[in-house]
Amino acid sequence: LSSGINAEYGVAGPMAREVVARYLGITAPPTECTVRVLERCIPHYTLGHADRVRHMFGLIKEHRLRLSLVGASYCGAGVPDCIANAIDHTEPLHAIMNERYYGGDPDVREEEEEGRDAA
Repeated sequence: LSSGINAEYGVAGPMAREVVARYLGITAPPTECTVRVLERCIPHYTLGHADRVRHMFGLIKEHRLRLSLVGASYCGAGVPDCIANAIDHTEPLHAIMNERYYGGDPDVREEEEEGRDAA
C-alpha cells in the first residue's frame, strides 16, 4: 500500500464516527472499527446477485410490504445508479403522499406552503 492509502486508513474511522455522532447522535466509541480502502474500483456483485435481488423485490411486492430497497447493494453500484434508483422509489411515494394529504392537487399544497411562509 502507498503511504497515501495508509493515511486514509487513519482518517476514515474517526471521520465515520464524527458523521455518526453528528447525524445519529451516537457518541459512544465503537467496540470495533474496520476500515478497508478499495482503490480505483467499483464493487462487483457476487454470482447469483441478480436472482437474489429479483427474489427480494418479488417478496416485497407479493406481501405488499412497506419497504423499499435502495442503494448500491441492490440495483447498481455506481453513484448514477443509486440516484436513479432512489428517484424511481421515491416518485411513487411522493404521488401517494400528495394524494393523501392534498387530494392530489399540487396547487393546494403550494398555496398552503406560501401561507405558512408568510406567517
